[in-house]
Amino acid sequence: MSAKARYFAGIDGLRAVAVLSVLLYHLHESFLPGGYFGVDIFFVISGFVVTGSVAGARFDSLFQFQGHFYARRIVRIMPALVFCLVVTAVVGTLFIPSSWLSNMLAKTGLAAFFGGSNIVLALNNDEYFSPRAAFNPFVHTWSLGVEEQFYLLFPILIYFFHHERPGAKTTRAVAVISALSVISFALCGLLTWYRWEYAFYLIPARFWELGAGVVLYLSMNAWAPHISALSPQKYNLGFITGLLLVAVSFAIPATIFSPFPAALVPVAGTACLIAFIVAQPERALPAKFARPAPVFVGKISYSLYLWHWPTFVLFRWTVGLDQIQTCLAAVAIAALLAIASYEIVEQPARKFQWQKRLSVAKFIPASLAVVLVITGATAAVFKYKSKLTLSVTGNTDVWYPLARKSVASVKDCRIVRSDVVEGGVPLTVWKPTECQGALSAGIVYVVGDSHASAYTTMVRQFALDTGTTVKVYSHEGCAFIPLDRPIAEHDSDCRKSHQVIAQYLKDAIKPHDLVFLPSLRLPRFGNQWGDIDGEGKASTPAAQNQAAVVAEAMQLLAPITQLGARVEFEAPKPIFRTPPFRCSDWFNRDNAVCAPGFNMSRQDLEKLRTPILAAMTELTAKNSKISVWDPFPLLCPDQTCTSFRDGKPLFFDADHLSGFGNDLLYGNFSKNTLALMGSTQSANAEPSK
Repeated sequence: MSAKARYFAGIDGLRAVAVLSVLLYHLHESFLPGGYFGVDIFFVISGFVVTGSVAGARFDSLFQFQGHFYARRIVRIMPALVFCLVVTAVVGTLFIPSSWLSNMLAKTGLAAFFGGSNIVLALNNDEYFSPRAAFNPFVHTWSLGVEEQFYLLFPILIYFFHHERPGAKTTRAVAVISALSVISFALCGLLTWYRWEYAFYLIPARFWELGAGVVLYLSMNAWAPHISALSPQKYNLGFITGLLLVAVSFAIPATIFSPFPAALVPVAGTACLIAFIVAQPERALPAKFARPAPVFVGKISYSLYLWHWPTFVLFRWTVGLDQIQTCLAAVAIAALLAIASYEIVEQPARKFQWQKRLSVAKFIPASLAVVLVITGATAAVFKYKSKLTLSVTGNTDVWYPLARKSVASVKDCRIVRSDVVEGGVPLTVWKPTECQGALSAGIVYVVGDSHASAYTTMVRQFALDTGTTVKVYSHEGCAFIPLDRPIAEHDSDCRKSHQVIAQYLKDAIKPHDLVFLPSLRLPRFGNQWGDIDGEGKASTPAAQNQAAVVAEAMQLLAPITQLGARVEFEAPKPIFRTPPFRCSDWFNRDNAVCAPGFNMSRQDLEKLRTPILAAMTELTAKNSKISVWDPFPLLCPDQTCTSFRDGKPLFFDADHLSGFGNDLLYGNFSKNTLALMGSTQSANAEPSK
């Protein structure tokens, strides 16, 4: 591979614009609302530069072309990427607690080693602009995945035009890649409306942006002479037009129109700027992009892109990014890490003469083998996170209601978990086996939102101690019989969930069964990422619709109780403004999310839950098979409710119970539930350890 592309310093300056725009947006989106379009600028630049890197080269076969091209891409991309991923995985393991907010971290990070993080994010419906993405230190690798997948296709697209005469070669290549880009653009438009995450993350909907750069390079001989011949005034007008398009894109906030059609603006602007920089790099305007400062930032842009996001995310998890001093510190650290990566990793890797030691046929598999080994080691770090973390949440039995592997059983049962689908309903089933003595005749159905699964420790222990099969249905964000307002006023997903689970229970319920209904029926004060919802003023039922929600609940529950089953509502628990799992360590307790503290007035919470309790009380009066279990007095025995007791967390976040909270409630729940089921078995009064 003898050809060497001409270097244009102004393109490095354009890279600086791209990376700095992304950095500002990631630091705080209000700093540059459309800064995320910096990635689109990178896509066009990459398509242009990578095409230039093979221009004029000659190969005897497609295999030879692929080998040399892939080897160069490995040297260019992998060392800095792998180094960043490993360091981020280790630091993230030490400082980031496991939670819903971070549960995509390991999947995304491991997929990023082989350019698949964009696919993982798309398939898991993790939107780039969602709160969870802001706390995933690997989410930015999605764009690298898009580029790496493009590079897999690139040699195949280009090679077959190499052996044609120059004019025909260029014409055919431009025609084919332009056609593919048009198809990609149309697909991007379709997916933006129907599967937004596919449009944003996946290569079929992003190919057109890289394709624009490829076509721009291949057609250079057609447009460069015309631009070169422009008068200074017309040249400056064209250049400024490109600048304005890019500037306008930076003012476009994240909307449903991104990436289609909004990405057209930065792509067109970038293509325009590249054309004018390449055609006349010595003119005054492009020369500004070629000055030492922007060129330096452009040269380190890859490392800066790699390191800025994990740095910002780590700040969000620890001291926060809410003050000017922490923002400046985060930028400074990211810049230092980028410079170190560029000097210590990127440059030595590029200068390493691997060709003198290994053939391409050996270098590529050897490189992939090394990456595979490192990926395996990183997976082990994630696997043993609870043992390696510096966070107090490493005590998983205390903090997590889902973590305990095995517990003692007074009936000497063994518990078997299975995830099944019954009647179209996904269930987690806890089935006791090998018990000493008779099994319970009834089944406990635990049905609710995420608070249903937050009782896992408690209901699993109940299954072990009583020989009762427990089936859990948990639909995040959708309470079954919410009582805050009529179901028709909830979103379509929750309405559908109600229909499906109501029909399932009607078909499955038998006498002696019990349906336990835990859910968050109060307005949430604070979520895991720290947003505060309106102080609980909008979600409790007003007096005028209490009759409606009670009548609706009676209609849903009547088929269940008529079959002989009992229904047990969970009365509203205390809720808080601060998530304990994010605020209990020396390195995160000063985060702004922790400012509201761990205490709430019992009087205020009692007032907040009064309408829900009134609705539940009315239901119990109308149907003797409906009852209410109230954990509130156990969790808040004093005038001030607190998230902790005896130094242990009662709650994992602002409203979900911890493992310790489950243990605290278990004896009371077990006694109450056994009595409702008419069992002669005595409840185990103390939680098993």
